[in-house]
Amino acid sequence: MSDLRQRCRGQWERIISEILGPQWIESRKHQRCPCRPDDKPKYRFSDHHGSGSFFCHCSNGDRDGVQLVMCRLGLDFKAAAERIEQVIGAGPIPARRKPTRAERLQREVEHSGRSRYLESRGLEMAPGLRWHRSLAYYDEHQRVIGHYPAMCAPVLRDGAFETYHVTYLQGGQKLSGMEPRKILPSKSGSLAGASIPLYPPGPVLGVAEGIESAIAAKMLHGVPVWALINTALMKSWTPPAGTRSVRIYADHDHNYAGHAAAYGLAHRLVLTGFDVEVHFPPVPGTDWNDVLHARREVEAE
Repeated sequence: MSDLRQRCRGQWERIISEILGPQWIESRKHQRCPCRPDDKPKYRFSDHHGSGSFFCHCSNGDRDGVQLVMCRLGLDFKAAAERIEQVIGAGPIPARRKPTRAERLQREVEHSGRSRYLESRGLEMAPGLRWHRSLAYYDEHQRVIGHYPAMCAPVLRDGAFETYHVTYLQGGQKLSGMEPRKILPSKSGSLAGASIPLYPPGPVLGVAEGIESAIAAKMLHGVPVWALINTALMKSWTPPAGTRSVRIYADHDHNYAGHAAAYGLAHRLVLTGFDVEVHFPPVPGTDWNDVLHARREVEAE
């Protein structure tokens, strides 16, 4: 257990999330004191310099992650250290990894109840989306050429954060004159099997390619739908625990790329025991956002 705190430095978000639950690392959310749950909400996770530090009713920020585990679970240091080492292992101090841009961005993005951009597209707000008021836009030479509002969609794999899918905005619309959509470099270097969980999953879960198509499919079919980003990633996706039935809402591409990816995923999932349905828009060259707009035009006539 030597150098436990040093070995934990920079890993406290994962450690606390696995031992106590992810709600204890939400830095902007005040909660009840982990030591005195009957008190007023005074707790806030700060993780200053990667130490796992926190503020609460009985602390001014000088307590760290080890003490948080001790405090919340009522353990002494030895017992808390054993629980922590079950997560990080008992090996030597790992080399400090420089956080990715996406990981740094996690502390800057915000929740929002509405979006001018989504409303202009006739789409509802998906609870899994995050927003940034003024996000740096980098060109191909990694030079900052401007700051713009952005829709930031967390990309997860097996429940762990990988990166953000970013849509840059201007005046409530997609940024024009430059590529408005970017996927930031991922933590692991690979997005195989990753997805954007736009809605809480359930026993029946839908998937689509893009974010807007996924939201539209949810509005049309009444089941939660996740975005799988593109056809290549669709082939490697695996449903979360608790989901037994999958609805694939694929794009109707002229070149049948959407069909190939959808049926490839459906075939793999059926072989592993999932109930699967595959749906396509009726018109070639369209996605589910197009279907939603077409239905509204008919209803408006």
